[in-house]
Amino acid sequence: MSDSRHVRIAVVIAVAATLSACAVGPNYKQPKTTVGERFDAQPLLAGAAEGEVEREWWKLFGDPLLDELVDTAVKNNRDVAAATARLRQARSQRRERLFDFLPTITGNARYDNVRQSAAGTPGVPSGFPLARDYELFDVGFDASWEFDLFGRVRRLNESARAAAQAANAARNQVALSVIAEVARNYFELRGAFAAW
Repeated sequence: MSDSRHVRIAVVIAVAATLSACAVGPNYKQPKTTVGERFDAQPLLAGAAEGEVEREWWKLFGDPLLDELVDTAVKNNRDVAAATARLRQARSQRRERLFDFLPTITGNARYDNVRQSAAGTPGVPSGFPLARDYELFDVGFDASWEFDLFGRVRRLNESARAAAQAANAARNQVALSVIAEVARNYFELRGAFAAW
């Protein structure tokens, strides 16, 4: 074999190794969770939309005071407010990631007015009329676009979407904990009053 053939084979192997190192992994598949046989995931009320009862389960008791206490607790709880702020931040970052698929366009404009005095110019005899005004205009435009050859932008987008979903689930969990605590305390208080 000639040396040029060895070089070509080495280049092909190096390029193939480089490209395989840049390849993106397989698409994410959510793992299946197994639920025990005794768990019944049916809605509490026939005909209710899925998740509707779970979100506002305390309204099944038909107690306006409990409804008001829950609303007040959720609106004024700092943990819920912090979780809501984290959710807004994650959703904002998700929206930002969507712009990574689009071209980036930048532009600028500048204007300068410069006055040069004859008195301040070295080497010019005094009284020589050299005072001048300069007007400088500068306009620039730039456009760029990153071709998502190896899927980096797509994966960052998927990551931002998953982070927003996680923040939403965390916010719902915090709100559910607050609601459950308010309802438990309310019913314990009602039970104590009924026992008197």
